[in-house]
Amino acid sequence: MTLAILMHYHTVAGMLLPVGNSAVDAALKKAAGEVGEKAWRSGFSGFAKNGATEVVRAHLALLGLKPKPVSGRWSSIKLATTHDEAGNDYHKVRMGFEGDGENVIVSLDLASEMAQRLSHKLINAQPGEMLAFNPFSTLVNKGGRAYANHAVGLKRGDGTEVAAPPNLWTQAQALADDAERALRELRISDRPTINRVKALKKMEFHLAIYRDVLVPRFAGATRTSGDASA
Repeated sequence: MTLAILMHYHTVAGMLLPVGNSAVDAALKKAAGEVGEKAWRSGFSGFAKNGATEVVRAHLALLGLKPKPVSGRWSSIKLATTHDEAGNDYHKVRMGFEGDGENVIVSLDLASEMAQRLSHKLINAQPGEMLAFNPFSTLVNKGGRAYANHAVGLKRGDGTEVAAPPNLWTQAQALADDAERALRELRISDRPTINRVKALKKMEFHLAIYRDVLVPRFAGATRTSGDASA
């Protein structure tokens, strides 16, 4: 049996990276030290010279790692819960791909917009279908400030994009907006609380898509939990 490589999306590098790889971990640590904590915490910096993204990609390139999609036969999708030393729980979705001589499992945070938008596209994909999963980041300007937009492409074996059903994101946003209105009616108006509740509503909406629609498509699929970091 071919062992699967566990990968996750690194938001500073803007690319998929293997989990638990000592050489990769060392490259990330070295890059973080070079750019400083503030720049590293700011995340994806586009193609700015000496920005955090360009610095870390240069280190990763020395290991032969560059941004590229994961492709193969869609072999599994599972939900998982991981834990950190502080006792915090993190909900994950893990998507399996079977390729020629290499199996890959991609782990994404369910709270991320990337994982949430991926669920929409997967509704129109089928188990066993050949897929190419291509997560990527871009910088967008809002109100004079640059923000990272983490997006996802999903293509079939023939190169056509898997389209998401219309209005799902609008439905999720409506639930989040309803939650905000309910809080304000209770005279709760501090932005951090409102943002946390809205994010929770969006995550719950997409958790239901994975749990009730996508996971059951695979016979014998079960929800799992573990202690991995991705």
